[in-house]
Amino acid sequence: MRRPNLAAPIVWLVALAGVAPAASSADWTPLYVIPTESQLAVSPPPGAPLRLRLQVAETARLAGRLGVEPPAAGSDLVVETVVGVQPRMPEVAGRTWLESTFVIDHDDPHVVALRDEYRREHPGAPTVGSIVAFVARRMQPADDQGFEFASEAATVLRGDCTEHAVLTAALARSLGLPARVALGIAVIRKPDESFGAYGHAWALVLDDGRWVIADAALAREDVQPRYLPLGSMQDEGPGFMLDLLEPMTNWVQRVVVVGSVDPR
Repeated sequence: MRRPNLAAPIVWLVALAGVAPAASSADWTPLYVIPTESQLAVSPPPGAPLRLRLQVAETARLAGRLGVEPPAAGSDLVVETVVGVQPRMPEVAGRTWLESTFVIDHDDPHVVALRDEYRREHPGAPTVGSIVAFVARRMQPADDQGFEFASEAATVLRGDCTEHAVLTAALARSLGLPARVALGIAVIRKPDESFGAYGHAWALVLDDGRWVIADAALAREDVQPRYLPLGSMQDEGPGFMLDLLEPMTNWVQRVVVVGSVDPR
């Protein structure tokens, strides 16, 4: 049975966060724009994490969520992005991140069919890169849907970053790789050398003991995203919307790129 579309709750969450949808484009996956400026005098090294100053209503609360020391009263929070691997993930008792759930329902026939198609194309052991490329190739970017479950994403094969994330996680789990969904900000360097920060969702796949970022939504673009994880979907049951709501009730209002970090 097809579950109801959740466009209305997502629109409400976006309005609550005070962010606006990006303009639709044939070349870019629509995300949610956050006002961004850069204080960098030179381009950062390729793949180097960025140091960001975040303007947010409750700085100490966001610092606690990110596991960093809160700044002095009246100061903005300065954090670093991650590239490739997301090192800090909350543990959830009893979760293997392989199970089929209300949201990541990889036992659905449409997901199973995609898994079988993937296996025909990739008869060897599954890899994060090949799963991401497969989802990116099969999914059509679209910004006119709410938060769909993996089964619906596998049925219609279109959606924004959330559909890409849940389908990537579902396919990875169906292939025996633990996977979950993260929520936060993607920072992207634009062709004019400026930066843009966007509300975003992506999958994480456990690979050799590390949670590797698996972002099929941006895999088509010639960009090197830096990620700032603000939360993760831990409850994948009927109450999953609370995991989406919490970060948005204290959403980042402005991002300033203040430096880069030596990737060595």
